[in-house]
Amino acid sequence: MAIKGLSEIRRLPRIGKIRLGIKEVSPKTQSEYPKAVDYFVCNADSSTPEWAAQAFHKAYGDQPRSLDVLFPMEDPNQFFSQFFRRYGKGTGLLCKSDGETATMVDTTTGEIQEGECNPDECEWYQKKHCRHIGTLQFLLPKVEGLGIWQIDTTSFHSIVNLNSGIDFVRGITGGRIAWIPLKLVVQ
Repeated sequence: MAIKGLSEIRRLPRIGKIRLGIKEVSPKTQSEYPKAVDYFVCNADSSTPEWAAQAFHKAYGDQPRSLDVLFPMEDPNQFFSQFFRRYGKGTGLLCKSDGETATMVDTTTGEIQEGECNPDECEWYQKKHCRHIGTLQFLLPKVEGLGIWQIDTTSFHSIVNLNSGIDFVRGITGGRIAWIPLKLVVQ
């Protein structure tokens, strides 16, 4: 017997994260800030174990500009989720929204609440504490290990380009995208 609201939930097993930038240190403030680069970055950290980062570098070197990818399923909503998200410092996800309806954590009570979302009127979005985030999940067949790799992007243009590329491939393959060898390229 299944538990409604739980038993039907699935998560793809993630091996690691690939990033589109590096952390630089400001000479003035000595604080870290993200800096975009023209290659994919994979480092061992809390989201990527050492063995996975080593396997990535063995297959692609230190500064790859393209990756051989496979999407694990047909539904782009499952492998390329896109939401407005707001995170707290050290507290995790505080709000997730589709731009109309938001699921929020009340920081005083810890309760999860639903409410309306309008990014144009949201104080958190205006302060850049909330951002649109696309989470692309894929397999790297040339990298040892079975599981999903993930890239997050907050770039409007990257989200549009990825959605357009996914639709283009599905258009020329009669709707299929799963298990079709593709290249993901940094430009």
